[in-house]
Amino acid sequence: MSMNSAVPFNKRSYSYKMVFEELIYSIETTKSWLVFSNTLDKMSVNKGFGGCWMSSRKWVSLFLKTLLLGCVVGMVIGIIVQWHTQMQGLYDGHISGFFINLMVIGVLGGLFSVISQMGFFFYLTLHRIALGIFRSHSRWGIVQWFLISVTFVDFIYLRYSAFGHGEGVGGYFIPPVILIIIALAVAEIKKRETNKIAYIPALFFMFVVTTLEWLPVLRQKETTMFWVMGLTLVVCNAYQMLKLHRLLRQVK
Repeated sequence: MSMNSAVPFNKRSYSYKMVFEELIYSIETTKSWLVFSNTLDKMSVNKGFGGCWMSSRKWVSLFLKTLLLGCVVGMVIGIIVQWHTQMQGLYDGHISGFFINLMVIGVLGGLFSVISQMGFFFYLTLHRIALGIFRSHSRWGIVQWFLISVTFVDFIYLRYSAFGHGEGVGGYFIPPVILIIIALAVAEIKKRETNKIAYIPALFFMFVVTTLEWLPVLRQKETTMFWVMGLTLVVCNAYQMLKLHRLLRQVK
């Protein structure tokens, strides 16, 4: 399942089958979302994220820009993670294999951005439903803090129980700690640029929703795809979270 091979592209055994199977449903669902979006003149955005109306044209623009961002980030992370392997392939004369591999990773980055956008749209809907149920930002905030804590523990425990046989648990803290630090930073920026109500929703989205989107790769011990998918999701999610209120200001 490893991509770390310096042989030509057509002789490699890639581990993309599982990822594509996990993503095919995401693509079909996203198509349905775009059709739904284009049937509306305007769409509502929750108060915690800026609270006004935004046209479907803006949504489509956000979708396309995030898609492009995912492709670029996927290629950059893929090159960094496979740097020595890819350079060795170039030295050995496998130039076409290098560019084909780069294109494949770019396509995967775009698919990962689709998952990111589905997660974002899902959370906007969940946030509105939850506010209707709990009827208070503070009560819904407490629930979100609890889910963040559970997700942090599960992130470590599930991967360690699956892959940590005979290993120390310390290394399994690194990905969730990095993710929670990034989530805290994005949430702080969101709060400063909008209002304090947006802090917990932004933190929840960046940590819990990103972890759920990351699940297809969290269930396998494959370093390259783990970081390519994870970092692409983080960048795309952060971009959408920090871009939304700026688009709303343009609409106003």
